[in-house]
Amino acid sequence: MIFYIKQNLWQNLSKWLLPRLFLATIFATGFVALTSYATQSAAGDQDTKANSAPSVPFQYGVGMEIYQEKCSECHGKWARGSDKGPSLLHPFYKPSHHGDESFYRAALFGVRQHHWPFGNMPPVEGMTRKSMEPVVSFLRWWQKENGIR
Repeated sequence: MIFYIKQNLWQNLSKWLLPRLFLATIFATGFVALTSYATQSAAGDQDTKANSAPSVPFQYGVGMEIYQEKCSECHGKWARGSDKGPSLLHPFYKPSHHGDESFYRAALFGVRQHHWPFGNMPPVEGMTRKSMEPVVSFLRWWQKENGIR
C-alpha cells in the first residue's frame, strides 16, 4: 500500500512539477546568459569603440600612420586622449573653435596649456608643416566620424 501511494504521488508530482522545473531551469539559464552578455557587451562596446581600429579610408592612411607615430603617445591611439594629453575628439577641437592652423602651430611650435590640466604641449620632434597635412586631414575625417563637426 505504501509503495502504491509513493508511486501514485510521484506520478502526480512528476506530471505537474517536472515540466515547471524544466521551464524554470531554462528561464534561469537564459536570464543568467542574457545578463552576462549584456554586461560584457555594455563594457565591451565602450572599449571596442575606443580601442578598435576603425576602417580608415585609403586617403587618410598616411595621416593615421604619422598621427599614431608622433601624436598617439599623448593623445591616444585613436585621438581619445590619455593621461598625458586631451582627446582631439572633444568639441573644443571642432573646426569652428580650433581651425586647422591651430593643429599645425601646436605640432610645430608647441602650445601653452589653456583648456586642460595636462601642462604645456612641446613641439613634436621631427614634425614639419608638410608632414602635418595628412595628419590634419586624418584628424578632421576622424572627428566627423565621431560627430565633431
